[in-house]
Amino acid sequence: MIKDKVFYILLFIFLFAIILRFLYFPKDIYFGIDQALGSFAVKEILEGHPKIVGPPTTFPGLRHGVLYYYLYTPFYWLGGGDPSLAAAFLRVANALGVFLIFIVGAILFNKYVGIIASLLFAISFEQTQFALYFNHPSLAVISVLIMFLGLSILIFKKSKIGFIIALLGLGLSIQLEFILTYLIVPFLITLICFRKSFPNINLKIFVSGLFIFLLTISSFIAAELKFNFRSVHLLPKLLFSGEPKSLVKIISTYVFEIGQIIKFNLTGSSEFAPFAGIILLVLLILLSISKIKRQAFFLQIWFFSLLIIYIVGGGESLNVDVLQYHGNAGVSSSLIIFVSYLLWRLGKKIKFLAFLVVILIIIANFRLIEKINPYGTMPQLNAQSFMLLSDEIKVLDYIYQDANNKSFAVKAISLPFYINSTWSYLFEWYGNKKYGYLPIWGGKNASGYPGNLLVEDAQDKLPDKRYLIIEPTRGIPEHLINDYLREENYFSDSIQEKEIGRFKVQVRFRK
Repeated sequence: MIKDKVFYILLFIFLFAIILRFLYFPKDIYFGIDQALGSFAVKEILEGHPKIVGPPTTFPGLRHGVLYYYLYTPFYWLGGGDPSLAAAFLRVANALGVFLIFIVGAILFNKYVGIIASLLFAISFEQTQFALYFNHPSLAVISVLIMFLGLSILIFKKSKIGFIIALLGLGLSIQLEFILTYLIVPFLITLICFRKSFPNINLKIFVSGLFIFLLTISSFIAAELKFNFRSVHLLPKLLFSGEPKSLVKIISTYVFEIGQIIKFNLTGSSEFAPFAGIILLVLLILLSISKIKRQAFFLQIWFFSLLIIYIVGGGESLNVDVLQYHGNAGVSSSLIIFVSYLLWRLGKKIKFLAFLVVILIIIANFRLIEKINPYGTMPQLNAQSFMLLSDEIKVLDYIYQDANNKSFAVKAISLPFYINSTWSYLFEWYGNKKYGYLPIWGGKNASGYPGNLLVEDAQDKLPDKRYLIIEPTRGIPEHLINDYLREENYFSDSIQEKEIGRFKVQVRFRK
């Protein structure tokens, strides 16, 4: 009966999480260059051309895993190329973290801590953002939870199956976001530090775990064999070369990012985050010498493992203004579990105060959700904001209806510059399907990127009617925009301009 009650509570929290993640769907679906490249990759898979490498990382030559392409494939197939179903899948997948974090919290402490953790996970602004993040790191939140769930089962339940589950989570994390390779370090540290707390891992369990791990990263192995171990040769350069390390930069950027995690999960405000951080740190130190010191140490390894990223990349070029948040995937779950334990302890003494703190956390997170989520993902996840699929469809409808079934040329001030993949996918999937024909891309287009629009750079060969799409300009230097428009004015006149969301569409005519 008690178990049934807990299940229904978790089911209610899960449904609450689903509602929050679909609150503004489908108007909040972000669709920029990364989403277009992923969509083209899925399209090729559906056409019978399998992939063994994922998208490029920020380090030249290294690639992310390919798994998420295949996870998206059935949803693109069902939707006829519509990205919306895949975006919906990511939101449901993220909400499933409610159950995983409950289990981890219950294993480390008790079911009450697990329930509080599941509620804080459901309401977390950060988690709703990862749910909206239509890209491969989104699912890494779940894979990191799986890894630490396995470790908690191994250490605190003394069950060998936890070793296999942990290696599954580790392999999936690396597959979904290459930067999460750093998790190998906390994985090993945890095993070493808690080696006396779990049963001996026999050969059968070890081989099974290793097989699962190798299976999850098998696409990397296949790619290495095909491309002569390219990544193996590049990794030492990433780890041991580059600019000199800067301790000041490492500490300052790491502390800033910890503040962001606290803000996006607890306080909802940068002003209160430092105070909350100091209080939590003091409590963590006190609990490290208490009866739950093993659980506290486990959560410390989990939470502070993020520092590894900054140690590896800790050069003078580190800048808090350009930090990307996707490397934080899964880290906040440890913070949520720790805070849930504190709230449970507080509730045993002063129930009203614990309830009030929970309400304040919910309000703080919901204010951020209400403020940011209607416009898609925050700039910490996608540098170019407001690239909403709903607005892009309106842009295409406006252009086609204005063209009135006549041929036209189109081009865009895009990020990155001179890459038409985003608009090419939209015109091929939506425009051609609805209106029956495609435009000519009337300008420069970088080679090596997917897209099937006919490109014509010779101005005298273009149709008289032309359209210039100006994407949301955050992330695009103003001088580049001015130069682009100046050059465009040599060949055509803007006769009308319409704003759609944060996009601008200029109707232009040949001079």
